[in-house]
Formats: sequence, C-alpha cells, structure tokens
Amino acid sequence: MATDTQPLLPVADLAALVNSLASQHVGGDVIVDNDLSNIADFGAQYENLDAATKQIVTSGMISLVTEQLFVTRKYKGNGLDIIRSRTTYDAADGIIQKNRPALPEAVSDEEVYDPAPGSTSDPFENYPLNFETEYFMKPFAYRYQWSKPERWMTGMFLSRDAFIQAIASISTMVDNALALNIENVTMSAVRASMVLNLSGVTDLSGVGNNRAVNLLAEYNNAYSTTLTSAAALQTPEFLRFATHRMFMTLDYLKAYTTMYNEKAYPTFTNENNAHFVMLAQFKRASEQFLQSDTFHNEFVQLPKHDTVPAWKGFLLDSAGTPSFESTSTVKDTVSVSWEDQPLSVDTSGVIGTIFDTERVGIYNLAVTNTNQKDPVGLKTNYWTHVFGKSITDPYANAVTFYVKDAA
Repeated sequence: MATDTQPLLPVADLAALVNSLASQHVGGDVIVDNDLSNIADFGAQYENLDAATKQIVTSGMISLVTEQLFVTRKYKGNGLDIIRSRTTYDAADGIIQKNRPALPEAVSDEEVYDPAPGSTSDPFENYPLNFETEYFMKPFAYRYQWSKPERWMTGMFLSRDAFIQAIASISTMVDNALALNIENVTMSAVRASMVLNLSGVTDLSGVGNNRAVNLLAEYNNAYSTTLTSAAALQTPEFLRFATHRMFMTLDYLKAYTTMYNEKAYPTFTNENNAHFVMLAQFKRASEQFLQSDTFHNEFVQLPKHDTVPAWKGFLLDSAGTPSFESTSTVKDTVSVSWEDQPLSVDTSGVIGTIFDTERVGIYNLAVTNTNQKDPVGLKTNYWTHVFGKSITDPYANAVTFYVKDAA
C-alpha cells in the first residue's frame, strides 16, 4: 500500500504563516523564504527573544500544523430548584434560626372577663407566647480556582474566533462545575429529608407509616395480591393505585395535623407550597402504561412535580444501563440534634417525595468572583466563591413513597 507523504501544509503556505507569526513578536515583514531554506535565520532571532515571548511563539508554531477544537456544553442541572434566597457573598453570615409560635388555647368568656382574685387581665401575663425553635448551623462554602490566559494563549490560535472559543470553554466548564456542585448539595438535602422519613420505619418491607409509604405493600394488602417490585412499574392497576394514594396524601397534608413531620409539630402544607419530586422511571411508567392506555387520562394525570433521573448527582452503573435499583436507591447518613447516633438509611425503591417548601432549601446562596492579574500580565487568575446553607427542617411536613418487596 502506498504511503501518503503529502505534508499537512504546502511549504509556501507554511512560510507565510511563520512570517505572519514572527512579524508579531520578532519584527520585519519577511523573515523566511517560501521554501524555508533560511529557517535557521528565524531560529537565530528566536533565541534572542525573552522567555515569555519565546513561549508565545513556540505555542504559535505548534498550532500551525494542528487544529484545536474546544468542545463544551452548558449543564443546567436536573431542574430541581430548592434555592430559597440569594444574597451577596458574606462568609460571616450567622446561623439560621426558625421560630414557630405555638397555637394559643381557647378559654371561656367567664375566665377572661371574670379573672380570679389577685390575677391580671393582661393576656401576655396569662397566655405568654410560646416558641419552638430550631437552629441550623451547617453552612457550606467552597471555591474554584481558575485562570483566563488571555495573552499567553494568543499565540496558539490563528483566528480570533478560535481564541474566543477557547476562553469561553474555560468559563463554561467553571459554570458546569458550579451547576453540578449545587445539584449535589440540592440532592443531598432532599435525601436527608427522605432519610428522616424512612428512618422512622422499623421494617421498610411493611406498609410503612404516615411519612414513609410503601405503595407496594399497601397495594398487595388492599387487593390480596403478591405483586413484586420488579413488575410493579409495568402494572397499570398498581400505577393507578399509586397515583390515587399520592393525590390523597396531598389532600391530607392540607389538614392541620402533627402526622407528617418528625417533631410532631401542628402544621399544614398549603397546596402551593407542596414540592413533589418524582423519580423519572415512575413518571415514564405512569405515562406509558397508564395514561396512554386510558380513555379519560385527564383523571390519572400525575400531580405537579419535578423529575430527577436518580437520587444521586451522578448515574453510576457498571452494567451500562441504570437499573431501577440503582436510580431509586437512597443511601445516606445524617446527624440530628435529637438523636445520639446518626440516622442511616440504605434502601432502594424510592419513587418520590413530597415536602413543604419550608422543609428543604438552600438559603443565602451567593456566588462571586474575585480576580487578580499575574505579575507578568499574561493571564488573569480567578477565584469563584460559593457560600450558602443547606437546610432540612424536621418541623416541616414531608412524605416519601417507595416500592419494596416483603421480607
């Protein structure tokens, strides 16, 4: 087989490019001949350059026979937004304290207008305000260190567009890293909420409790069946039952009750404040096996929700295709003030969670850049600072739904 020995660039074209590059940093119009016969003259002048300019010219020479493409795509996260407030950056921000006044008790008119001898009619004295308070003291802070080598990289590219593309790719990757980290913090707070729900169940293979509902166990008990988790998401009857149960839970959350938070605090969740996060596999199963095969599908639509592909920020599966087990697994450990030991949950089958907007959130999130040019002025160094507080509130309502086989 013949070998193609054609050069990457014709010699005359290469000479023109060398002259164009050299004229920017060495001076003169024509330094090398079209046949590159006097390339040694260029080498002699190159040796007289200062170290910084040598680096620029060397990079430019390399780019003469290579084409560099920077491929970056903007990552916007999984769409789950629990950011409650944004502020200017201040690493000295204090803890967040939530105060919840207790409901006053009703008393009869006789007691109010006919007080006992020696008592006062001042309501503040008779019925002082009573607060329940929770402190959140675990802020997160991190930073990225990066640089835009504006002058150092100018010799690497033969066009302004290529140079701008390279610089933009650096900024895009920093933005992507920021989006991924915020997503990981977000999912960590949601998992902490689910851990609080699931840790209150002694036997997760049973029906669960008010805050952790095993939809499969409830379905099998209600219809005296032995449906398994492997077949549940392909069974329209189960999907219809699960959708009904989720809607009923949303209705129950509107009532003033102590059943849906770890502190047994009397509260309710307004419909507009109920944040529903659903696993993508359950959403797709409902659409394909239930809604698409139902004449009145408007009556089986899922509640308003956000969808996530998995409860972790990264999808990792050695088999190559994420399984229901890998995407629905909640494995986390959280420390809480009212327990001596951390709460740990390692379970698969979680398909969704509803929580009050007060339950899970990122507060005081701030992102700011500081920058400084290096002493030589060849690049600008940047530091992207991120600061905020991730909160999972045990006083606010939350319910987690899961699908788990009987033990």
